[in-house]
Amino acid sequence: MDKTAQSLPRPGFSTTLVSFHHFLTILTCSSYPPPRPQDSDPYAIDRLSARDLKHASDEEETFSPDLQGRVQYLFRSRRFLGWLNGPSHSILLVDANIEGSTDLNISVTSVFAANFSKSILSVLPEQAVVVHFFCGPHSYIRDEYHGPTGMVLFLVAQLALQLHDMDPEMASWDLNFIDHPERLARLGQHDLAELCRTFHALVDRVPQGMTVYCVIDSVGFMDRDRMWPDFEFVMQCLDRVVNDEGLRATVKVLMFNQSGSTYRMKRVPAFEGNRLDLAPGDCLAVTISRKEIEKQPRQALGEQASPPHEPPNFGRGTSETGTTDTETCRNAGGTALASPTAASAGKDTKYINERGTTTAVASKDTRGTHTEAN
Repeated sequence: MDKTAQSLPRPGFSTTLVSFHHFLTILTCSSYPPPRPQDSDPYAIDRLSARDLKHASDEEETFSPDLQGRVQYLFRSRRFLGWLNGPSHSILLVDANIEGSTDLNISVTSVFAANFSKSILSVLPEQAVVVHFFCGPHSYIRDEYHGPTGMVLFLVAQLALQLHDMDPEMASWDLNFIDHPERLARLGQHDLAELCRTFHALVDRVPQGMTVYCVIDSVGFMDRDRMWPDFEFVMQCLDRVVNDEGLRATVKVLMFNQSGSTYRMKRVPAFEGNRLDLAPGDCLAVTISRKEIEKQPRQALGEQASPPHEPPNFGRGTSETGTTDTETCRNAGGTALASPTAASAGKDTKYINERGTTTAVASKDTRGTHTEAN
């Protein structure tokens, strides 16, 4: 029997075994019982979360415009836009297929993931909860959030903090799922099954009408023999969450693999039919920026003007002027740029970033194709 396949207590209002502060303390301390309150800072994880986002987004200039354009091409993918704009729970793994990126702690997908997370919170501050984890910066074995257990621990702490920020008095949510001292002890020992169960229970406490975005970058770091069984277990947990029709909020899980998925990664049940491959010829000639990313959820909400009875054109393969992507790409300022078709013809392509700098990028790919996993 699955270790977490127990019925989850739904939100209630009875007395709980643990206060919020104590709950956060046992999550963020490496020893159990946790140290005295004056010797710990459970809210440090909030600062670490913000630091991870900043560190990833600050690395934008490290990557060439063509690599940034590769991940920006997601906004021409029907699969990605369906994940973003769809009304139901969903999970999506994006394989960026970038050569030589396997061991980079911060990759171009990290930059996109960070800016995407910030953009969702900026555009949908009252409608979204965003939790994130960057596997690269926590890939060192001595990092306290290393591996699948560290990842779930990090996500649980973020989610709990955001619930508490929304309702500090805990009038609309609770910790009643921690209903036995043994469960509290397992949580303090960072037992993976208990952490997964806690994540599911906290998601269940997010209010109706909100969307929980769970963004996980560089999952290739989890594709190690010693971590694989635990990673598979975590994916079972996430798959269970996105298939829970009893949740009040909508749950969307977005995961990035900076290289390509291995055979066993592709075989993870949660990814079957939920994986998107970016090919070397895929490129949207716009560097990664929050301004560009924020257009997408705004379009989905109808906050940007569209012609009457005309849906937003993202994902239909056309630019803002109605020409196809293979004819013209445009940057954020509307400047016409050479398209991926030019690159596929073996020509040098000029990319203009938002600062107006022109960079010549020699084409290495001759396919110019875009492949999405079925």
